[in-house]
Amino acid sequence: ALLAGGLALTLTACGDGGGADDAKPALKVTTGYVPQPVGHDMAAGFFVVTNKGGADRLTSVTSPLAAEVTLHSTKDGEMREQDSFAVPAHGRL
Repeated sequence: ALLAGGLALTLTACGDGGGADDAKPALKVTTGYVPQPVGHDMAAGFFVVTNKGGADRLTSVTSPLAAEVTLHSTKDGEMREQDSFAVPAHGRL
């Protein structure tokens, strides 16, 4: 709970977005939270990225509380590291 209270995330979304919608991305991050970690060396954080503009990609996340932050997805109960995530035009991630 202590980590969740002090977590501040910085997102870096970059890329040309591609596709027919060439509008600039308009990103907003909400509902960020960090469940209480079970160990001392790893934690997970979650958030929603809403995009009211053109398509983009989430390529990294940083935190002043962590030396390293990696992106992961979970499918069929298995966590997998990801290089980036698509943030669709007028959609959410």
